[in-house]
Amino acid sequence: MAISFVAAGAVGTGTNPTAAVPAGYQQNDYLLIFLTCGNSIPTTPSGWTQIVGDSTTPRVYIYAKFAGSSESNVTVTVSSTASVAVMVAYRGVSYLDSYVTRSIRINHDHCLS
Repeated sequence: MAISFVAAGAVGTGTNPTAAVPAGYQQNDYLLIFLTCGNSIPTTPSGWTQIVGDSTTPRVYIYAKFAGSSESNVTVTVSSTASVAVMVAYRGVSYLDSYVTRSIRINHDHCLS
């Protein structure tokens, strides 16, 4: 099955922004939260895995998980009033695809340090 974009949820802004669940997501879709947050360090939302974390300003973070049968909007704890968060869903992503993506990012970061 080819990987396809499903939808993006409503954008959350400000301190502790809420990323809304995308309409039409299904169980096992791959969910990503993209966050920019000025110079603040956010707390990884419970049940999510941080796959990107950037120490430059503005900071950029990406969190990922496979959707369960019932997902809720996610509030990201971060103190910056300049924060922006959005959740997107992709269909057809396998566990192997997600592992390879994380491995490439980890190896890329390691090579740059």
